[in-house]
Amino acid sequence: MNGNMRQPSSRRASRGVTLIEMMVVLVVVIVGWLALMAVALETMRTFGFFQSLNLLEKWNQAIVNNIRDDAVAAKQYFGNDTRGRDYFAALEKDSDSYPISPVRLPTIMSTGSLGADTVAEQKTGNLLLFSKSLEPFVATVARTGSEDGTYRVNIYQFVLYYLTNRPQERVGEYTGVLDLMRWGSVHFADYGQIMAIEDPDPADGVDPRAGVVAAFVASYNSTWLWDSGEDVTRAFYRCDWVGNVAIDPEPMMVIDQHPTEGLVSTVPSGVTTSKHASICWNSGTPGFEVSAVVPAYALADSFADGFPHGFEVQIVGPSGARELMIRVVLVKGVGKGIISREFTAVLTTREF
Repeated sequence: MNGNMRQPSSRRASRGVTLIEMMVVLVVVIVGWLALMAVALETMRTFGFFQSLNLLEKWNQAIVNNIRDDAVAAKQYFGNDTRGRDYFAALEKDSDSYPISPVRLPTIMSTGSLGADTVAEQKTGNLLLFSKSLEPFVATVARTGSEDGTYRVNIYQFVLYYLTNRPQERVGEYTGVLDLMRWGSVHFADYGQIMAIEDPDPADGVDPRAGVVAAFVASYNSTWLWDSGEDVTRAFYRCDWVGNVAIDPEPMMVIDQHPTEGLVSTVPSGVTTSKHASICWNSGTPGFEVSAVVPAYALADSFADGFPHGFEVQIVGPSGARELMIRVVLVKGVGKGIISREFTAVLTTREF
């Protein structure tokens, strides 16, 4: 036997990796990469979903805080009665952000409790209108024959929260955004306090009432006094730059406004988000299938633009301890869909 005889070499060992084996490896890598991408995309969607919920929570809180800051100084709430509706009708409306229809002030219940409306008792509104007390105005009137007189006069402003429709804007795939607007009036001086100013020394030729009125007009660029105890046709008196006050009230009063502010179209940082957020329309509105039930307190009405949508207001309790309930439901576009977040707050305020 030949001892130098060699073992036959294996062709399989020397030929390397086949094309089929490379394809198998490539398929495994691609499948693994696709699986990782799917996990990453799902993680991003989940993160975006919860980030959107957190933003809605933040914006809801900002809206309620804005209302609370106004309501804490409320002098007088206006409800769904003749007086309240007349004051609402007297407000100058902004044509670019007109209130939706129908609108309703809440029925103010001196007794009773917060809760869902019934056919027999409908107290929920989608408007909030009240007057608020501002920092009092202090005027000093110089006199020649006696000491200078210092006078303190209360200053008021009317505030309205209401919904407006922005039909050209979008949230998710739905066209038509509801914005919550804050409307503020010009300033008014207290008519009763002005008229109670007496002249301690008529002989010196200085009329302190005229001096205070003239100082008010110059400081606030407003020519109106308000008698808060009267109906709108008997409550407002015109005054002028030299201190004159009209004898008779203005029977056809139009309460002038400062520029309105959209609370949904502008988030606290000032970034425009009107294309991505909206007050929620009533449940059943096509495109607004969300988890929140709207309304929760009022009886829904489909007439015209519908009532009340995702802004519901109730006021109960005596004037010294009003309970103001505010429910806000916001929606935000996420991908091609929308998500909702509701926020309900009960504020205890008193009318001054």
